Amino acid sequence: MDVIVATGKILSSIINDHISFGAALKAFREQKTGTNNEINMVGSLTHVSLKHLLASQNFLKTHLSVPLVPNEETYLIALISEVAFHHKLSDEVLNKSISELYAEDNSFSLTVEEVEILLTLVKATPNLLPLENDVTSEEYLSLKYNTPAWLVKMWGKMMSVAVLERYLKANQYRAPNTFRVNPLLTTRDFVLATDAKFSAGPATNSLIYTGNKSIRNHELVQKGFIYAQPLAESYVYDLINVKKLEDCLIYESRFNHSYLDLSYRSENKLKIDLAVAAKTREINLEYELTHAKIKNIFVFHSAPSSIITALRSKRDLVVVIPNNSQFDLIRKTPDYFLHFNQDDLDNYIFEAKTALEECAAFTRNGGQLLYLVNTCSNKEGHGLIEDFIMSHRDFSLVSEKQFLPIDEYKSTLYYALLSRKDVHNA
Repeated sequence: MDVIVATGKILSSIINDHISFGAALKAFREQKTGTNNEINMVGSLTHVSLKHLLASQNFLKTHLSVPLVPNEETYLIALISEVAFHHKLSDEVLNKSISELYAEDNSFSLTVEEVEILLTLVKATPNLLPLENDVTSEEYLSLKYNTPAWLVKMWGKMMSVAVLERYLKANQYRAPNTFRVNPLLTTRDFVLATDAKFSAGPATNSLIYTGNKSIRNHELVQKGFIYAQPLAESYVYDLINVKKLEDCLIYESRFNHSYLDLSYRSENKLKIDLAVAAKTREINLEYELTHAKIKNIFVFHSAPSSIITALRSKRDLVVVIPNNSQFDLIRKTPDYFLHFNQDDLDNYIFEAKTALEECAAFTRNGGQLLYLVNTCSNKEGHGLIEDFIMSHRDFSLVSEKQFLPIDEYKSTLYYALLSRKDVHNA
């Protein structure tokens, strides 16, 4: 199997056909057209190519004077990424791949000789970055950290140059696998003693998994001793004194384990109504809760505006987890920016405002409202909460925090905890 050709085809399906990285790679693996080593190498090179996509595309644009056909461009991106960043294939293998590729397709714009000259330039250009550019410019940082220039500019308005570059750099590395201990079944000390690949996280009962293998089938996960949860979320849920609560409403538009965290820490005594935005999520959760024999959580499918049809009374705690930009996924999915555009941000802000507005009405006097979004966008975070408080004088801000992966909690997360005035005791 030609690794470059296979990688180019996968990149084409991701870039040109808008298929997700996970789906494209799964379809390729199911074909079983090569050895396990070749298949793994294609997956690795595809990942690397996507992580340096903007630099590769800019390099081609800068050094070529002729337009490329779509498939030719993705094959060249695979070649460039192999030479500049991957370094797994020998020169002999690369030369053979180039000769066979260009001999088979007469529609390509370049000749074999021109491709060889291009790769010579690649070897002479560290990280494919233009040497004459201002290394602090938005354009340079965009190419260096594979982040759209408009987003670099937006973040630059909220952070100093030093913090911005640390954040962009952190987004280049895979997010750690982090967990929370189920206190009803075990202790963190037991987990640490059971498996040396776990280390203690900064939040109570939080864990960081340092192993390389998939943890999905780990015995501790299968038995429900631990569950996946970002470290920052563990910190936030610890702010809630569940022992003083009788009931809770959670509205979620993205996957999370808030319902488990709050339930376990209340010894499964807290009554939780869980409204989910997706019908499939409702079905999966009902199965999960039945299997775990958790009876204090009621799951139903609902948009924020239709919760009133399922619930009538107000709750001690309302948790709002709306759809959002989910910047934490940058470290988990190499094609994140291919499926995200600037207009999406405005849609997320509108959805978040709607969800917060509708769900806040279910907060009891004297109760708390918790807002969580995986973002560092001020418009989705502090700015949105500030506007909400201005128009809802019966709510006051208890605490808020913007987490970034450069701090000890290794998460991109904004939270705001609000309290509703108790008019009866005022």
